[in-house]
Amino acid sequence: MKKICIISQRYPCKETPSVHVFVQKLAWAMADQGVEVMVISPVPVWSLKMRSVPEVYEERTSSGNPIKVYRPRFLYAGEKKIGPIRLSHISADIMTKVCAATVRKYQLNPDAFYGHFICVAGICACRLGKMFHKSSFIAYGESTDWSVNNFGLEQVRKETAICNGFVAVSSSNKKRLIEHKIASDAKVGVFVNAVNPAVFYPRDKKEARRKYKLPDDAFIVSYVGQFTERKGITRLI
Repeated sequence: MKKICIISQRYPCKETPSVHVFVQKLAWAMADQGVEVMVISPVPVWSLKMRSVPEVYEERTSSGNPIKVYRPRFLYAGEKKIGPIRLSHISADIMTKVCAATVRKYQLNPDAFYGHFICVAGICACRLGKMFHKSSFIAYGESTDWSVNNFGLEQVRKETAICNGFVAVSSSNKKRLIEHKIASDAKVGVFVNAVNPAVFYPRDKKEARRKYKLPDDAFIVSYVGQFTERKGITRLI
């Protein structure tokens, strides 16, 4: 596979540098391995903060490899379920049309579409794969089933039946996919989240304490993440 198109609801830029950084790091890692990466991440028309984001721009990885990013505008309806109305269905329909128009407009020809999270980007990736006769893959990194429940389990099964494979970030996520009958065991691979050792590595403790003006004799515990049971808080305690 030499060319991949990542579909993501959010993608970091100078206006919103902290959103879905993990998607960008994944894209960069692929590009640094010689894959031609293109990203389609539509911008909600109602976002004033994102108004200045260009429709097309190029970014470069830390190693200098290029990635083309496409930010078409679309009417994002949300993903909540209001009575019998599933807003995620509306968002998926609009997002698919906008992404398909982008593929045609810029004559993109990836080997595969990759959707980050099942709803709604993953659903969109599956539809695009079917539409353009390409492979499609979904990353299942949701911590709970909220997005699947909002979209509707039966509909998720139907939409993702054509998906060539799922990337689960944990064995627990893989188990949920199988239990929900969204995917078979053979279609799911477990690839845990990784870190870049060039950025995250042990530092000199004394030097770090001096830099951040921390007492030399203080017992310090640092934690980053959601303060929930699934993050291992009780284990830390």
